Amino acid sequence: MGARALPQTTGTLHVAGLGAPVTVYRDAAGVAQIVADSPDDLFFAQGYVHASERMWQMEVFRHIGSGRLAELFGKSQVDTDRFIRTLGWRQAAERDLAAAPADVRRALDRYAAGVNAWIAGQQGKMPLAFVVAGLQSGAAGGLGGYTPEPWAARRLRGLREGPGVEPGWEP
Repeated sequence: MGARALPQTTGTLHVAGLGAPVTVYRDAAGVAQIVADSPDDLFFAQGYVHASERMWQMEVFRHIGSGRLAELFGKSQVDTDRFIRTLGWRQAAERDLAAAPADVRRALDRYAAGVNAWIAGQQGKMPLAFVVAGLQSGAAGGLGGYTPEPWAARRLRGLREGPGVEPGWEP
């Protein structure tokens, strides 16, 4: 079960949604470097790679940003969710997206498509944190793991609001 949490770092993947082949390689520090012929494919691959490496963190931050921690961690987080919802991070994300130029919106849409492609390829074999969250919350998935909702551009946000200094995500 532990190996399924590790991103693929060698070999070839065929992922629907790319317009042309993309190369992902790791530098000496193990950081993914992405080479693509178009911005659309670059952002798609970035979303896919990011999800393969950090999906649990992304999912938790998404729940933080939208005041939905109780869905993952139970009733103990209801007060936290209420507080976060009063901050209006979700509404701020929607305003930011509405004001974004078309090229930024397209990049966010392609990134989200890459995240969704990774999620689609993990059905029934989500990493251990998703299995625990699914069992704890009573969500469907069992040992296959809790399956995140599909991602969309409005779920992606910059550093302006949200937890810590990491990017925040919202539904």
